[in-house]
Amino acid sequence: MLEKQPFDNIAGSYFINQKWSRWFERATHAINFSTTPSDTLVLAASDQIRVTTGIMRIKGSSVGTTTLGYPQITVGEDGQSLTVECMSDTHKIKLVDGNGLQLAGGADYEMGEGDVISFHYNELRKLWIENSRSNN
Repeated sequence: MLEKQPFDNIAGSYFINQKWSRWFERATHAINFSTTPSDTLVLAASDQIRVTTGIMRIKGSSVGTTTLGYPQITVGEDGQSLTVECMSDTHKIKLVDGNGLQLAGGADYEMGEGDVISFHYNELRKLWIENSRSNN
């Protein structure tokens, strides 16, 4: 468990440590609790999931189902884990087997609100490989 950040008043200015303080809060949360999820990405068919954290929240840019093109998810690092959570039942996202993803059983996955899929990245194969999915 990471302890609370130290406080100091370098040169009498709070502003010197403002960015450092925010970074420390995020690092503390990640160490003590888990990964901080992303803000909800609103994706069009030409977009991809740009991985910035281990939990990516997404929804389509228009009503109905948005099918992501290639690559659907940005390249990761070997062994990297990723969880993708859909945030809308009206703006769904469809992930397609192939296109940089290896989905279980070769089955495409249409995601609605609360649906979750997890992957790990295989650098040798240049693929995000599905570990599990949950239709909620």
